[in-house]
Amino acid sequence: MQPYAPLYHAAVLGLGLTMLGTLIYGLCSSPGQTISSDMYHKHAYLATLTTALAGHVLIWACCLYAKRRRDPEAFYWGVLALLVMAVGWVGLVTNLLGTTHIIFVAIFASAFCVSVLILCYLVWQPDLSVLLRVGLLLTLFVDIVMVVLYNSDQFYLSEHVNFINYTVFFTVFFSYHPYYDWARLPEDPETTRPLLV
Repeated sequence: MQPYAPLYHAAVLGLGLTMLGTLIYGLCSSPGQTISSDMYHKHAYLATLTTALAGHVLIWACCLYAKRRRDPEAFYWGVLALLVMAVGWVGLVTNLLGTTHIIFVAIFASAFCVSVLILCYLVWQPDLSVLLRVGLLLTLFVDIVMVVLYNSDQFYLSEHVNFINYTVFFTVFFSYHPYYDWARLPEDPETTRPLLV
């Protein structure tokens, strides 16, 4: 076992449970309210989601960086997608109402899907590759449901389901794909390499 593995797994689980707990709290404490509405009215809710998401993006970025040897060009595209995702989040939380908010939500969601597609290319382990594709398909499916339900009373449910799906996807993927395997290539020996080699 790697020396920092318990800390890594605690961080992944902590980030996942923090975001999941925050989303469930919002769903239960404000029935019928969207995530955006909760972020607008509850500053602690907004701060907790933003902090957890920043931790998620940092882990995605470290994983991507460790995989840069597999394809440097894909790495650069992945970094760009993560940067656009971060800009989308900042935009949507600073404009929590109106058309501008919707535009930033679309930017954020699209950039996330692109970053997962890039990881689908960079991850060569078959089981992890399947997990990425299933997570992406579920995300796209719920995105479509959100668009269909946009003006309905049930929209808040699809929005919460989408974020909960993302949170579970993130937690499961990084629990099964720890930092000490990120840089491995198919042709590497079975020994693991440290992060950021």
